[in-house]
Amino acid sequence: MDRFKTILLGSLLPLLASCSSPGLCTTAGDAEAQFNLAWKYANGEGVPENDAEAVKWYRKSAEQGYTKAQFNLAVMYDYGEGVPENDAEAVKWYRRSADQGNADAQYNLAVMYANGEGVPEDDAEAVTWFRRSAEQGYTKAQFNLGVMYANGEGVPENNVFAHKWLNLAKVGGDENAGNVLEIIIPRMTKEQIAEAQ
Repeated sequence: MDRFKTILLGSLLPLLASCSSPGLCTTAGDAEAQFNLAWKYANGEGVPENDAEAVKWYRKSAEQGYTKAQFNLAVMYDYGEGVPENDAEAVKWYRRSADQGNADAQYNLAVMYANGEGVPEDDAEAVTWFRRSAEQGYTKAQFNLGVMYANGEGVPENNVFAHKWLNLAKVGGDENAGNVLEIIIPRMTKEQIAEAQ
């Protein structure tokens, strides 16, 4: 199963929030400006690359509830960039972002549960988060949810639901979804295939 985690978010050329003095905006607590400054430090855009400084500014923004900063801070903990790797801390920040509807965070949180990283392994909880992400059209989540249904991991085995989610992933461009569909279709009746479509 593809368990690739989404990496840092951010537009290619993020702009600091409209403010006459970007430094003033970040110190005044503007969460978006803090996020953008963190992104610049993480990517060496206009400043020397400095993961520790990125973490500092992501945290300031994340603590204000800025979902993109929460997600990126989780990634920093997940991969040990600018901070020691800490799966439990990554889970904490993925969850905060996921609870606000961030599909990337929902997917990564599902992966953490599926692999038992920072939390006890829990396939049912993984399915919950894969579903939330998949329902937003996140292709990798659709694929993983389909595989979970096909294998009966965290949910009762259900080829109709497996087919549904794998087909959506295939339409979304997942190259592996078609291969898994070829495995489960022979296990299905014509009626089940029709129901899945």
